Amino acid sequence: MAMLRSSELAEEAMRQRLAEPSGVIRVTTAADIAQFALRHVLPTFLSDHPKVRIDETATDRIVDIVGEGFDLAIRGHVGQLQGP
Repeated sequence: MAMLRSSELAEEAMRQRLAEPSGVIRVTTAADIAQFALRHVLPTFLSDHPKVRIDETATDRIVDIVGEGFDLAIRGHVGQLQGP
């Protein structure tokens, strides 16, 4: 019976771990978005999800999202985007 209880506790611990977001999210944003749009959003998100860490790069240069290993890119444009 003790072995069954131990396996149930281990299974519950894994469910809780999988249910709670954790790890690093690599984000690139335009400088204006980082300064104005995200300055209140990110602290709230991190407070709600203490096991998550945000690695943010604010830049206005063209970014190779996949090549540079970003998980998320946030940009805002009023004009047409440049092609490669």
